[in-house]
Amino acid sequence: IVLMYIIISLNPVDYVEGAVQITPLIQKSMFSLVTLLPAAGMLLSVIPIFFYDLIGEKKEKVTRELFERRHHANGEIE
Repeated sequence: IVLMYIIISLNPVDYVEGAVQITPLIQKSMFSLVTLLPAAGMLLSVIPIFFYDLIGEKKEKVTRELFERRHHANGEIE
């Protein structure tokens, strides 16, 4: 957010109602700050999900190994 304020040349410390004129450029920039950039970030965060291949036999193997580690760590004998 601080970087966006710098990019759009808006200093929130100096902003007092009516003291700083909010231009259409600043309005559009602030709109992108609170809507478009977070939306783009959310879309980018989906990308790793497509490469998450923990299904089928691999999932069962990992689950079994975790179960065994937990029981060995707790001193339980099967």
